[in-house]
Amino acid sequence: MFMEENLIRWIGYEYEHTEKSSDWFWAVAIIALCTAIIAIIYNNVLFGIFIILAGVTMMMLAKRPPRIIEYAVTPKGIMVEKTLYLYKHIHSFWVDTHIKQHPELLIKTKKNLSRLFVIPIKYGAADSHDIRDYLLQVLPEEHMEESLSHRLMVKLGL
Repeated sequence: MFMEENLIRWIGYEYEHTEKSSDWFWAVAIIALCTAIIAIIYNNVLFGIFIILAGVTMMMLAKRPPRIIEYAVTPKGIMVEKTLYLYKHIHSFWVDTHIKQHPELLIKTKKNLSRLFVIPIKYGAADSHDIRDYLLQVLPEEHMEESLSHRLMVKLGL
């Protein structure tokens, strides 16, 4: 964690990476292939092609290691790599320290797309209490939980 005047910065992984076995890849391939065949049987060839492409893409992304990203809480907003999310576009925040082994910063934006996003806070990289205290000065705190789809993707190892 790097603390400068009115700034908290830390670096961390883009997401928590889990190593996948060859069985995982076989399961994804079989499920995608079976679903595509069913779509083709029901005369929906375009959906079948989409399923195959989605399966291949999912397997390619699963092999990719997470990038190291710099995060920062600044007087103007929250910085994720080179993108600054201004406080005026953020509805509220929540620092979740209870569910996972590492705390997470959940941000709810006012935008319709990407309404909620999660920023990992690794122990030792930043102090979640300092981040919470800083954000309480500029944003309302609201209890939030990750979406069901996000939790499902984490369970599946994505």
